[in-house]
Amino acid sequence: MATLLDEAEVREPQPPTTGREVHAILTQMTGLEAGRVHGLDGTDTSFGREATCTHTFDEGSLSRVHAHVLRVGAEYHIEDAASSNGVFVNDERVARAPLRDGDRVRLGSAVTLRFQVVTKQEHQALVRVFESSVKDGLTGVWNRRYLDERLLGEVGFAKRHGSALAVVLVDIDHFKKVNDTHGHQVGDAVLKATAETMRSTIRVEDVLARYGGEEFLVIARGLDLTRGVQLGERLRIIAERQPVVIDGSSIPRTISAGVATVLCCGEDRTPQCLLKVADERLYRAKADGRNRVCGG
Repeated sequence: MATLLDEAEVREPQPPTTGREVHAILTQMTGLEAGRVHGLDGTDTSFGREATCTHTFDEGSLSRVHAHVLRVGAEYHIEDAASSNGVFVNDERVARAPLRDGDRVRLGSAVTLRFQVVTKQEHQALVRVFESSVKDGLTGVWNRRYLDERLLGEVGFAKRHGSALAVVLVDIDHFKKVNDTHGHQVGDAVLKATAETMRSTIRVEDVLARYGGEEFLVIARGLDLTRGVQLGERLRIIAERQPVVIDGSSIPRTISAGVATVLCCGEDRTPQCLLKVADERLYRAKADGRNRVCGG
């Protein structure tokens, strides 16, 4: 897997921090989320697969709690939390080691990060650069590029482990009418509000992305068709019951959804098939009167 880190780079000692506000960070160097910035603001920052960790990674080679970064005075130390596949600093496996500016940290076999000491402004700039590459600029949810790569990985995971995987393709009903009646600024507000409604409804582990136009997609690992339809219904009911309020005016909205799982694709368990089935079911939901969920 490619890395953003120049292997020939010469590391300098950690720079002095006197006279400026500085932030210690670990920047992800590889994988789908290359460029993601993990702040080290507390005295104990944890990394692993467990949702309770400070920074969570969906990576099988990591233990549930894989490592801790501890702040000791002005220094930072990384400590292996009895992980199965180890913690490495500059390719050397360690139980505990101090971190210096530029150190390369590897957790397990697939997560590589770079330790840096940066100013507050530099930290914020790095976060903005990452988010602009993977987030939809209007709604703040994942963008289509991220979605396509993530869905490929999720389908592969489901096939390898024989596990359930559902997608819920959502469309805002009569969205063109909203734009034509109220203008595009109101339409944008409805898009943003719908994204926020969905984000607050789905599970932490679910993936919400803007699929295109007024369509959104939820990837829900571990859900079969019945539970996927239940998720779609929950999203539909909340959207219907919560009109969007803009400048004192209430804009009603409803959504339609098509739900598909990897089992719906027979032998053709590909992202393309999964999206095709979900899209066909969304079309059927809209043809049947909108404001409904179709899962078969």
